[in-house]
Amino acid sequence: MLLFLSFYVFHKCPVDVLERNYDSHDVSKRLRYSGLFHQIEISPEETWLFYFNSYGNLNCAVLEKKILGDDIAYYDIAYVIAGDMEINNKELRTQIRGSSHEEGRWIYYGVIYDDSVEKIVLNDMEANIVSKSDLQVFYAYWDEELVIGGYSIFDSEGNELDNYR
Repeated sequence: MLLFLSFYVFHKCPVDVLERNYDSHDVSKRLRYSGLFHQIEISPEETWLFYFNSYGNLNCAVLEKKILGDDIAYYDIAYVIAGDMEINNKELRTQIRGSSHEEGRWIYYGVIYDDSVEKIVLNDMEANIVSKSDLQVFYAYWDEELVIGGYSIFDSEGNELDNYR
């Protein structure tokens, strides 16, 4: 029975979780996955997946690795950050989504629409930026909520930019 569960029920890799939950009847797990943008290993137990949904927008899911025994591990969805993001926007330089996860831990991610944006700072911490093809995504996480005015964008010369073009 355990062998059956490990091969047919449990998700062996993070992307498998999204692919199998594509047609889920559970609204909280209906991810509408259509392709992976980027996978980030935050820790041995936590993986973030930035993925495209069936509308072509970007989403972020947090997956947890769970251990059942010496040789059996699987992934499950711990959290999906609410709201998908357009990958093209002519009015904004960036867009951000964020939410609390795991006893007050805050997760933020966003899309950079303007090529002049070189750096994103959230609560005095520089966000990580992932670039692939024509899309740039930034992300950050820590144990406090983003303060009002704590989100800034900068160009290559260090000048702070207004978020509206």
